[in-house]
Amino acid sequence: MPERDVVAWTVMLLGFAESGRAEEAIWLFACAPERNPDMWTALAAMHCRSGDAREAERVMAAVDGGIPARSVVSWTVMVEAYAQAGHIGLAAQLFSRMPERDTVSWNVMVVAYAHCARVNASVHCLHMMHVLGLQPNGSSLLSVLCACNHIGTVSSASQSMVSMMLDHGITPQPHHISCLVDILGRAGQLRNAQEL
Repeated sequence: MPERDVVAWTVMLLGFAESGRAEEAIWLFACAPERNPDMWTALAAMHCRSGDAREAERVMAAVDGGIPARSVVSWTVMVEAYAQAGHIGLAAQLFSRMPERDTVSWNVMVVAYAHCARVNASVHCLHMMHVLGLQPNGSSLLSVLCACNHIGTVSSASQSMVSMMLDHGITPQPHHISCLVDILGRAGQLRNAQEL
C-alpha cells in the first residue's frame, strides 16, 4: 500500500487486536504516525479481553488525559470489553461515567448483566432506558430472556415479555418465543411450553 492513512492503520490494528496478536497490535500502535480514538479504544479493549484490566485502565487514562475525545461508540466498546472479560464491576463503573449513552450502550449493560445471571440488574437497565426516553428493542428483550433462562425464573421472563409487548410495542420474534419455550421447559412447565 503506497500511502497509509489513519483508517488503514486503524484497520490493521483492529485486525491484530481481534485475532489475539497483541505484540503486533502494540508495535503497530507505536509505529502509527497519528492515532485516532478508535485506535486507542481497540488497544484498550484488546488488553481488557486478554485479562489485563490494569493495562486497559492505563490506556484509558491516557485517553482521558488529552487524547482526542472518545465517542459513544468508543465508550461502549470498552464497557463491552470489560464485561466480556468478566469485569462486570469495572464495566458498570465505566458505563456510569459515560457522558452520553444510546440504546446500544444500554443494551451492552443489559447483556452484561444477563451473562452474569443478574436478572434484576438487567431488568433495571431496561427500566432506566424507558425512564430516560430510550426505546428498548428486540435485542434488549432477548438479553433479559437469556438472563431469566440462566437462573430459571419463569415469572420474570413472562413479565418481561408482556412489558416489552405492551409498554414498548415490541412484537416477539421466533427467537424470543423459542427462548421463553426453553425457560418453560426447563422449569418443568411442559404443557405451557407446548401451548406457546
